[in-house]
Amino acid sequence: MRNLWIRGVRPLSLMVILALLLVSCAPAKPTPTPAPTKITVGYMPTIAWANTFVAIEKGYFAEHGLEVEPQRFVSGALMIAPLATGELDVGAGQNAPSLFNAIAKGMDIKVVGAQASCPTGHNGIVILVRKDLFDSGEVDTIAELRGRKVVTNVLKAFGDYFWAIALAKEGLTLDDVEMVAMPFPEVPAAFENKAIDASILPEPLGVRAVGMGVATVLFPGDEAYPEVQVNDIFFGKNILLDNPDVGKRFMMALLKGARDLQGDQWKSEENLNAISKYTALDVEVLQKLPDTATFYWNPNGEPNLESIMEMQQFYLDQGYLEYSEPLPVEKLYDSSYVDYALEQLGRYSE
Repeated sequence: MRNLWIRGVRPLSLMVILALLLVSCAPAKPTPTPAPTKITVGYMPTIAWANTFVAIEKGYFAEHGLEVEPQRFVSGALMIAPLATGELDVGAGQNAPSLFNAIAKGMDIKVVGAQASCPTGHNGIVILVRKDLFDSGEVDTIAELRGRKVVTNVLKAFGDYFWAIALAKEGLTLDDVEMVAMPFPEVPAAFENKAIDASILPEPLGVRAVGMGVATVLFPGDEAYPEVQVNDIFFGKNILLDNPDVGKRFMMALLKGARDLQGDQWKSEENLNAISKYTALDVEVLQKLPDTATFYWNPNGEPNLESIMEMQQFYLDQGYLEYSEPLPVEKLYDSSYVDYALEQLGRYSE
């Protein structure tokens, strides 16, 4: 009987080798796409959050493996507690006393990037006065607000700071007016009912109040303090301690949203549809907004740190903070997320 050897390979071994070759030539099974990471993101229904709205609706967060669950708040200051407890992953809003106090107590919260500001030509926040008071000449300057009811959304927060800057231009202080807390969406109706005299108001609510014929712009926001850092992005314990990679991906998506809002392109149909969805304002209304009735969304995500430090000093002077010496900027701000995003995306040149 013929000996079945091929170059020293036994028949059984040859069959095993052939089987292995067939397996190796078979098409590889596709690697399953990882499920997106779900994150909760706080917002307010104003144009200041447009970079977030655009990044959600254009799929930028999804591109980076994130599934965003937007959670609506009355104020950015009210996001601080849930950020500290882990009930909220990402917040955005004014740099309020609650933020500084939380950080001073050692809570895991940081400013990680810029959200919105009001440099010259960007009146994303305006000071309005009741139209009948303005038309009658009773109140047509900041100085004539003495003794009047003026509104912010939350007392002893950013609104106090903004009002203090505007009042100081006419020699007044917060003690010269009656500060009233009211959710911003309720302000136009309060003007109509003559329940208040003046208010700071973010756009597009300011344009809505003027369009209703119940208020008039008394002072543009960019004249009050053109370099004020109105809103910032905050990360809480869930990202800072457990998922820094999620924070990096979030920042890349957010900067893509901000870059889509530069110049005239902020009024593109796709952008306005995204803004309309979260502010409940018709696209036609947004389209008619004056070019200056908007915020500046820094395409490189870097906040004005000097402005943040000035706010902290104001809150200290007012007695709003639970400590006596200013916290250093490195205690407040973590630049690593913006730095990473810029390494990946490159800097935006305007």
